[in-house]
Amino acid sequence: MEDFGAASWIAMLGSFAATLLSLALDVGLLIVALGPVRRHRPDVSGLLATAGCILALSTLCAPMLFAIGPMIASTAGASLGSTVALTTATSLFVAIVRAAGFAMVLAGIARLASPRRHDPREPS
Repeated sequence: MEDFGAASWIAMLGSFAATLLSLALDVGLLIVALGPVRRHRPDVSGLLATAGCILALSTLCAPMLFAIGPMIASTAGASLGSTVALTTATSLFVAIVRAAGFAMVLAGIARLASPRRHDPREPS
């Protein structure tokens, strides 16, 4: 039988690496949104920066929610079915939050691709 401890460490290391990669991409989105996009298209910068914040927070919070939720449920004496339901609800919540973040990124890209609307307050 394969050593469960080694497999567990490998899985945890892979999860950690995936979280770091995702966080790096989210921070990259923030840097781009608050740098070049803000200079050239300030009307889109806020949307992309908000999306980057949502994605970064969900990247940081999701592993904690997945770790803490079952621990709290088992401490409270919840059944296995309740713990599975909690984990499923947490997965759905994180997926919806991340989908909203990516929808904001797509909306920002669509705005970047469209011509800038003339603001009557700006000088011509």
